[in-house]
Amino acid sequence: MMKIQKHLWINEAQDKKLKLLKKELGLNYGQIFRAIIDSDYLYINLYNQICHELKKQGNNLNQIARYTNTEKEIDKQILVELSKIREQQEEIKKRLYEIMG
Repeated sequence: MMKIQKHLWINEAQDKKLKLLKKELGLNYGQIFRAIIDSDYLYINLYNQICHELKKQGNNLNQIARYTNTEKEIDKQILVELSKIREQQEEIKKRLYEIMG
């Protein structure tokens, strides 16, 4: 397979993101570009998996909320744990948005 060299221009913000990505992934620039081109971009796959899981958890939380609204009673410890789950989900989403820019 013949190798072809490419050059590109990026702005300062893109350079900062690229350097951060290089550090976080432990890859060199060529590896990052090849992974993106080959659709193996790690964050996109991870992002999709996490979003899917968060949606499933959200559905479960909605089912619990529906049950609680109908039955009008729920253990206080369950409420505490549900609150913790919601906080963790919000933190995950916040960090994902930071990573994905």
